[in-house]
Amino acid sequence: MKPFDAPRWKNQRLNFTALGLDVGTDQVMQYWEGPLMRQLARYATRRGGRVLEIGFGLGVSADYIMEFGCDAYCVVEAHPAIAERARDWGRGRAVPVTVVEDFWQNVIDELGRFDGVLFDTYPVDSDAAANSYRSFLPVAHKVLCPDGVLTYFSEETRAFSAAHLALILEHFNCVEFAVVEDLQVPGDCRYWKHDHMVAPCLSRPRTG
Repeated sequence: MKPFDAPRWKNQRLNFTALGLDVGTDQVMQYWEGPLMRQLARYATRRGGRVLEIGFGLGVSADYIMEFGCDAYCVVEAHPAIAERARDWGRGRAVPVTVVEDFWQNVIDELGRFDGVLFDTYPVDSDAAANSYRSFLPVAHKVLCPDGVLTYFSEETRAFSAAHLALILEHFNCVEFAVVEDLQVPGDCRYWKHDHMVAPCLSRPRTG
């Protein structure tokens, strides 16, 4: 299978603004996501143990993962400059930190198993689903322990759409969620307009 790649995106420069992180002209992550990232990190560290994060961004969720605690932390980050920032962030942490510089599609079979996974990527491909939770859910069992949990940036408001819930239940036996309220989303944020979002927690992955 041909490796997943997006060279145009990887070559874009980082731009840190008052709102957050842009890659080129794309708004990749913003500081208003803090309360949401806190809830996702809480879910990802529920079992303790080894935690995998896919997408580092501003490192907000990584800070919360350290706050809640884990035995080891691994992040997959494809943008070379963001990966370097993740390596700098990881130095001197109380637990081992591993930074894998690649797209998750290329390394998912080599990462091992984790007690918690937090998935939050940017749709760098022309087919947005190719780098989103829609393509990750069917293969998440490859990186999850049998009792591990998966959480992710859901793009849902107060409930799952029927198609989203059907996708979840096709690949996981258990789902719970919290609605994170009072998000302070700035008016010029181009990727989210609501003051709330569903934070999902999936467990008991199906493997066949």
